[in-house]
Amino acid sequence: MALVQSIDENLLLIISNYLTHPIVDWLMIIFTWLGNNGVIWLTLGIILLQTKTHRQTGVMLLTALLLGWLLGNAILKPWVARIRPFYLHPDWILLIPAPTGFSFPSGHTLSSFAAASVLGLSQRNWAVPAFTLALFISLSRIYLLVHYPTDILAGMILGLGIGWSSVKLIRHYSQRIKER
Repeated sequence: MALVQSIDENLLLIISNYLTHPIVDWLMIIFTWLGNNGVIWLTLGIILLQTKTHRQTGVMLLTALLLGWLLGNAILKPWVARIRPFYLHPDWILLIPAPTGFSFPSGHTLSSFAAASVLGLSQRNWAVPAFTLALFISLSRIYLLVHYPTDILAGMILGLGIGWSSVKLIRHYSQRIKER
C-alpha cells in the first residue's frame, strides 16, 4: 500500500511542478465544475425523462447516479476515510475551493463514468462524447490536486460497474412490466 501511495503522490508532484498552464488551469476548473454534484449528468437525466423516446435512458442515468452516490459518497468515502492530497502538501495552491469530505473514491469520476456507461450502452452514438467528458472531468480532479490517481481509477471502475448494472436492472424490470 505504501508503494501505491508513493506513486500517487509522485504523480501529483509532477503535475503540480511541471504540467500546469494558465489556459489548462481555466479548462480544468470548468470541467470540474461540470462534475460538481453530478450537475451535468443530473441535468441530462432530467431532460431525458421529458422525452418519451429517451425516458428509459433518463431513468437508467438517474438510477446510476443515485446508486453511485450511495456506494461512493455514503458508504465508501467514510469507510475508507482517505485524506485528500492537498492536506499533506500545504504548499500546494488550490485553484478551486478546498473540497470537504474524504478522497476515495472520486465522486466526480464515479458519477461521470456511471453516466457515460449508461449513455454508451443505451445510446451508442452518445458514447464517445459522454466518455470524453467523463475523462476530462476525472482528469481535472487530479490536475486540481484534490484527488489521487487511484481515487480516479476506483471511481472509473465503480462508475462503469454501476452504469452497466443500472442498464441491466432497468431493462430487466421494464421487460417484466411489459410482459404483464
